[in-house]
Amino acid sequence: MKFGSKLAAIAVISAGIVLALDANWFAFTALTTAFPVVVGIGVVVMLRARRVSSERGPQTGE
Repeated sequence: MKFGSKLAAIAVISAGIVLALDANWFAFTALTTAFPVVVGIGVVVMLRARRVSSERGPQTGE
């Protein structure tokens, strides 16, 4: 999971640089807007899953 997130961040940063150098400001703005939204959704999902698993307590496997 950590490796995938680092790889995704590198890909987004690289795409942002290419779009900025190409002067494609509409696509650059869309990428800049979409990336924090996607990251935010991922954080919310991960925190929610952690909270649900902590509320259930340890699983005994019955």
